[in-house]
Amino acid sequence: MHNSLEVLCTTLLSLAVVIFIAKKVYNGFFNYQSIAKLESFDPADTSGLVFYILRMIGCQPERDKDGTIYVKYQGENFQIEFGLMCIRIWDPVWTKIKADNPHLPQVRDAVNAANYNFGPAIVLSNPDEEGVIKISTRYDLMLHPSCSYNVQFIKAALDSSFEAKAQFRKILKEIDDKQEESPKKERRPIGFNTDCIKNET
Repeated sequence: MHNSLEVLCTTLLSLAVVIFIAKKVYNGFFNYQSIAKLESFDPADTSGLVFYILRMIGCQPERDKDGTIYVKYQGENFQIEFGLMCIRIWDPVWTKIKADNPHLPQVRDAVNAANYNFGPAIVLSNPDEEGVIKISTRYDLMLHPSCSYNVQFIKAALDSSFEAKAQFRKILKEIDDKQEESPKKERRPIGFNTDCIKNET
């Protein structure tokens, strides 16, 4: 009985080792095929390259007739536009504010401060017919099939949108907190767009 148990344990251990090695070999072969596929893209087909990368990282992208890609990543809807080897990743309209909202100057202050950081830019649209200003995040990137870091670049660009929004909200809260602490003190806008903000206050 004791010998039979030892044989069973040895067999199971050997099987586990075989499975582990087989998995490593399969993943290595898959990664090799993926890299070879990425390098085979025509440099002019940036849309096709990005579409393939998005599928690689587990997304389900969709593409319209002009090559624009729409994809959901970590619950957020992104839009990707193309110009030769350059791509522009939009995280469109993740919040809105009315043009006559008294809180708009603080929002502009927070956007200007957040945009000093490297990475995506937070963009405010012009007011629409109903006076609504849409706030989006934009990231510009250049890709080439021969670059071995294209997958990492795409993931980093998508992830950075969440970081930019978190930074914006953090700065906006800090601005609001300071104004609540000294409501009678003259407000000093942050950033380069000071004239525009002063005219609206």
